Amino acid sequence: FPKGGMGAITVALERGAREFGVDILTDAPVEEILVSRGKATGIKLRDSRTFSSKVVMSNADPKRTFMSMVPASEIKSEFRNKVTRIDTRGSMARLHLLIDELPQYIGFEGSQAGPQHRGHAILGGSEERFENAYTAMLRGEFPEHFPIEAIIQSVTDETLTEPGKHAMTLGVQNLPFELAEGDWDSRKEEFQTKVLKSLFKFSPNLRDHILGCHTITPLDLQRTYGITGGNIFHVAMNVEHMFNNRPLPELSDYRSPIKGLYLCGAGTHP
Repeated sequence: FPKGGMGAITVALERGAREFGVDILTDAPVEEILVSRGKATGIKLRDSRTFSSKVVMSNADPKRTFMSMVPASEIKSEFRNKVTRIDTRGSMARLHLLIDELPQYIGFEGSQAGPQHRGHAILGGSEERFENAYTAMLRGEFPEHFPIEAIIQSVTDETLTEPGKHAMTLGVQNLPFELAEGDWDSRKEEFQTKVLKSLFKFSPNLRDHILGCHTITPLDLQRTYGITGGNIFHVAMNVEHMFNNRPLPELSDYRSPIKGLYLCGAGTHP
């Protein structure tokens, strides 16, 4: 784990890039990828500023790139239909907890920091639970029990919290973006309660030691970070969209039908 949290990685990337003369703009949403005669010529920002370039690389997910940023007139209808059908199911949610006692996982003795607190733990990661979560996703529902990813980075990095407290991050995958009843805003609290209920089955002591909880739903991931469907992998992690099919055979070598426009990021292999 990087000291200071995962943001330390992007800080290091920024520092290295600036040393090579790279200019980095933040809070600068892209309105359009500019295309002329089938070739990418630059980008236009939402504030109307434009930048010319011989090459454009999009780290946005494939659907957002081609359905929102590239003018519809520049894409053949057959290709556009294929992009529309890209499977983006498998949304993600995160719960960030502040706790004043480490989890005492069933089967582990003592409350002192141990190997069970220092790595990436999977709670309830049985094949049956993953299957139940997947079928619940297809129905637009929450499963009865969630498989949970758990990381307590403050155990190895004391800079993240005050003494006696810890930062615990929970990850939940295979969630529906569209709910059969209600939406993520109206059911966020219910979802949070259900995930914590699953967590307490493995660490009952935490029931009385959570000082705060911040939940990021799939809708938050789309709304705040621009990730279509709240899928952090951009495209479903199934055989249909893996290896030389990721995200589509036509895009498997990062090139797009528009000359000079390339994809990168989680929606591409590997």
